[in-house]
Amino acid sequence: MSCRIVLAAAVLAFFAFLPVGFAQTAAENGTALAPTRNPEHPTSSESLAAQAQDLTRKIQEARAQGRDTSTAVSEQAKGEQAMQSGNSQEALRHFEAGEQALGMAEPQSAPAH
Repeated sequence: MSCRIVLAAAVLAFFAFLPVGFAQTAAENGTALAPTRNPEHPTSSESLAAQAQDLTRKIQEARAQGRDTSTAVSEQAKGEQAMQSGNSQEALRHFEAGEQALGMAEPQSAPAH
């Protein structure tokens, strides 16, 4: 009988503390997990998502400055559509064209002579 009580107490304790042991907490410094650009694989889905987010941020900044963003918005929409269709090269071209339209293109490395 005492073996059953000990076993029941152990099982109860296990299930009582299970949620605490597996709980995950979010970062408290306000940082969000976001995709990042990968220069080695610019057409990876994560890199394209990061580029789309960067372009969105740059469009918002340009709008706040009162600049025309219509071309960049159009290129971003085309890039997102290409990304959803699985055409990563086309998506990359549209995102880069959107940044160029804003005059905020990231510097490309110059070809070696």
